[in-house]
Amino acid sequence: SKSDKLNRNIDFMFNKIGDKLKEEYINHFKILKPIDKLQKKIDEFSKNFNNTISVHIRSWNRNAEQSRRNYLFNVKKFEKKMSEFDSKYKFYLASDSSDVLQYFNTKSQFKDRILIFPRQTLLDTSRDFYEGVQEDLIELYLLSKNNIIIGSHFSTYTEVAWWLGGCTENIFIL
Repeated sequence: SKSDKLNRNIDFMFNKIGDKLKEEYINHFKILKPIDKLQKKIDEFSKNFNNTISVHIRSWNRNAEQSRRNYLFNVKKFEKKMSEFDSKYKFYLASDSSDVLQYFNTKSQFKDRILIFPRQTLLDTSRDFYEGVQEDLIELYLLSKNNIIIGSHFSTYTEVAWWLGGCTENIFIL
C-alpha cells in the first residue's frame, strides 16, 4: 500500500525511481560490507558466475504468510521467464524454500543450469540461527552480483539485492 499521498514512496519502484535518487541510495548501499569471512565466501562462489542470471523466488512458506502465498507464489511464472534466455545462461537461484531449490535442482527443465550456494545450515529454519542468517546474507549478496535479476513481487530481499548490485535496469519482477 502507498502511505504517501504525494507518491514519494520508492519501495518496489525499481526503474521508475529517478537516476539522481538511485545514485544517492546506491552510494549508501556501498557503505555496507559483509565481515571478511562472509565476503570471502561471496567472492569464492561468485567466481562461478559467467553469463549468469540471478533468480530469487520467495515462496511465502513461513507462518502467517499463507494468504500471500496463494496469489504471489507461482514457480511456473519463473520457469516461463527463465525460458526466454538462451542456453548460454546459467541461473543463480536463491529462495526461502528448500522445496523450491530441490525442484529446480532436480526436476526443472533448467536443472543443469542452476547454481545454488552450498549452505551449511537448514534453509527452512535459517532465520532462527545466527549462522543461518549469515548464509541468508551471503545469498543476498550473491543475488546482487549479476546484471540480470528475476525477482519476486513484494520481496524486500529481491529489492535489496537490486540496490546492492547498483540498480541494474535488467530486473524482472514476477
